[in-house]
Amino acid sequence: MRAPREEDAEAVVTLLRACDIAIFGEPDTDIKDLRDEWSAPGFDLGRDAWIIHDAGGTPAGFACVT
Repeated sequence: MRAPREEDAEAVVTLLRACDIAIFGEPDTDIKDLRDEWSAPGFDLGRDAWIIHDAGGTPAGFACVT
């Protein structure tokens, strides 16, 4: 587990879209949504978000507090 970096954005969106499909049946997240969230006033990517990778380095979880 670590704080995500800007270069993780595409992988995080892929993970979030898979969750959207599992929950809602269709994707509802895009890169703009994520970048807007990550650049919101008061949001600190290094403090307010976490990414978890599996043993192969693929993102397996993501969480943030806003």
